[in-house]
Amino acid sequence: MVRGPWLPVLDTDSFDLGNSIDFAEECGPVNPPDYHAPPICYFDQQLRGGDGGVDLFDLLVRETNRYAEQYLQGRTLSPQSRARAWRPVDREEMRAFLGLLLAMGVVKKPTIASYWNEGYKNWLASTPSFGGIMPRNRFQVIMRFLHCNDNSVAVPRGQPDHDPLHKIRPVLDLVNGSFANSHGLAQSVCVDERVVGFKGRHHLVQYMANKKAHRWGVKLWILAEAGTGYTHQVRIYKGRNLGGPPPKEGLGHSVVLDLMEPHLDKGHHIICDNYFSSPSLCHALFDRGTFCTGVVAVRRKGMPSSFVGKRPPRGSTIVRRQGPLLAVLFSDRKVFTILSTMGSPRMEDGLNSRGRSVTLPSVVRLYNTLMGGVDLGVYDPQVRLDFLLTASVNAYHTFLNTHGRTTSRLDFHMSLLHSLVGNTQVKRRTGRPRTQPPSRRLTGRHFIEVLPEGKRKQCVLCRKRQRVIDGSAGKVRTWCPDCHVGLCARCFRQYHTADHIEE
Repeated sequence: MVRGPWLPVLDTDSFDLGNSIDFAEECGPVNPPDYHAPPICYFDQQLRGGDGGVDLFDLLVRETNRYAEQYLQGRTLSPQSRARAWRPVDREEMRAFLGLLLAMGVVKKPTIASYWNEGYKNWLASTPSFGGIMPRNRFQVIMRFLHCNDNSVAVPRGQPDHDPLHKIRPVLDLVNGSFANSHGLAQSVCVDERVVGFKGRHHLVQYMANKKAHRWGVKLWILAEAGTGYTHQVRIYKGRNLGGPPPKEGLGHSVVLDLMEPHLDKGHHIICDNYFSSPSLCHALFDRGTFCTGVVAVRRKGMPSSFVGKRPPRGSTIVRRQGPLLAVLFSDRKVFTILSTMGSPRMEDGLNSRGRSVTLPSVVRLYNTLMGGVDLGVYDPQVRLDFLLTASVNAYHTFLNTHGRTTSRLDFHMSLLHSLVGNTQVKRRTGRPRTQPPSRRLTGRHFIEVLPEGKRKQCVLCRKRQRVIDGSAGKVRTWCPDCHVGLCARCFRQYHTADHIEE
């Protein structure tokens, strides 16, 4: 649709777009937990489901047990397979499992198995709490069968009703419904992309050269509150070949309208970057009672042709208007262009990100203040865990709204982990007391002596500890003649008094 010509704005100090849309929606937490409720109650609210029915934990328990049963039926397992020890998981154990997964984001180690490494060689980096909550093999077998949907009803690829997101569709629908029902959006919202880093083979993996943290991964479209960063809706990009025919106005245009569909005609103000912004998007949103502000590529379709190739003196602007839409080209260290149906081109004094005094247009200050809400959330290198961490961040924002900043983000998260693990502990089998006599090295009188004929032996304890004594690779001239082992003076007492010597 042709919207008319771009007209110059000469008096930028007194210019006013005159756009007025009332915003009267209720915003903030909806039915938050009691003031004295612990953090886990805020977290559970974010995973309860849109209809208040089954929550995320019950869903994972049901589908994980279903998949394990389907996998084990009619399958011959090797004698060493850990799947032989499978038993159905329950809700309490699933909560403890997810608590350990989230704890791995706080305590970083190179492999999953390393969280259960114990013994003298690993004492410096050992994490005995993991082994006390759940055995390593049990954790890994739950990870092996962890599922979110029934594979038996999946439509094969290439069929008309195939869903590329079938495996996580129930979780995606559940968290979107829960996020929306737990919080009312404020007037200013952000639409942006988020990347869940992943380099494995999968049809959802995208390559984004401009992303520094994760250039390979699954791309998410996020609708978040600009001020708090509360994530309201999540969409997963299926790819160019799996997402249907290309949208007429471009992918960014359709993503914004899809995320904002339930919130149009309510007076919201959308902040977005140049991937989404365009004159057609701003006009389409304004026609539906929604403001929009965003930086835009100067060569985007519908932009003023007079902006192309222009670089005015630093600190100056070129302003154009097309009906309710304002376009501002501002020259600073770089030249960039911004569109808005709400802002003003009036110059204002303020501070930049380096704390220096600068003069810039009011609409630029508005964008810098509100953009970045999506980045206030955290993300994890697995889509399933990204939803859990997003729920944790949303729970923390709800907690802050009720209590103020009385608890740090890390303390809140650690409280969630402790509550998820609960009282889950490994049930260790206790056997009969040892009846065999104590080792000879612990009885009688032992004396350290020099080896005869100038011989040398390796000290049994130094060898186990991988010590090198005097550059002689652990070989010493002393031993215990009763035990017939080489021992240095440093290890002699420990060898004859310690109840357990690592073999």
